[in-house]
Amino acid sequence: MNDNENNTNDYPEIYFDEYSKIRILQPEQARHTKELQSESNEFISDYNNFQTNVKEIITNIKKISKKVESIKLKAIGKRLQIDHEINIIRSNKMKKLENLIQQKQKDIDNYQVMLDSLCRIDEDYERFNDKFQEI
Repeated sequence: MNDNENNTNDYPEIYFDEYSKIRILQPEQARHTKELQSESNEFISDYNNFQTNVKEIITNIKKISKKVESIKLKAIGKRLQIDHEINIIRSNKMKKLENLIQQKQKDIDNYQVMLDSLCRIDEDYERFNDKFQEI
């Protein structure tokens, strides 16, 4: 009797499914395995879709960052150009103001010479007038 019990335990149990096919797994385990396989395939598909979406997003972000960097460099270039133009305008205004100051200083010097001359003339006139009144 022990030999028979050992022989039956050495072989796997055999089951029949709903289509009368021979199976080694119990029907419930076979159904659970198929569900698990289906869910695993669905998960892998979702994961692959997710990976594809992530790659697309990363690609789009890289494109956008390149455009932003390009626009940023253009803006920096424009700012430098404007700063340079402002410096040129400021420099030109400073030169004009310096020239105007020099011209006004020359005018002041001329007016001072004229004043000195008029003062001498006035003094001469006063002396002449004094002499004339003495006579």
